[in-house]
Amino acid sequence: MDVRRSTSLIGLGTIAFGAYLPWVTTHPNVNIEILAHPAGLGSGLEIWGAITLPISIIAVIGILADLPWVGTQKYLLLVGLVSIILGIIPILTDPGITGVFISGPGPFVTVIGSVITIISQLPPISDLNHYRTSYFSIQ
Repeated sequence: MDVRRSTSLIGLGTIAFGAYLPWVTTHPNVNIEILAHPAGLGSGLEIWGAITLPISIIAVIGILADLPWVGTQKYLLLVGLVSIILGIIPILTDPGITGVFISGPGPFVTVIGSVITIISQLPPISDLNHYRTSYFSIQ
């Protein structure tokens, strides 16, 4: 297994783990009795994790089984972009980082996994250097 596939699997596994973690938690400095149970307080699968988990599992199966359309670079970039967008939404919006309920660890772990997945699909630096030098060389 090459480095690109291994790094993709690490990123996708991190996305799946982030989907399982709570996406909403109570603020540690607020001492009140919780009467409402917002979605995401138990697990990220109650909100956006229900989307990021299946697409990351499908991508892992596609990589391991060498499925023609699932293990492609375009699909893995799509999984990374969708997961990073869905991970950033709860961080920037309600519940945000202030108030009684704040963002839990799930969105942050999902964003980290998304960044790893996207970086794993970029061309290596050596390839970029080759294109740069061959473009400017005089033949």
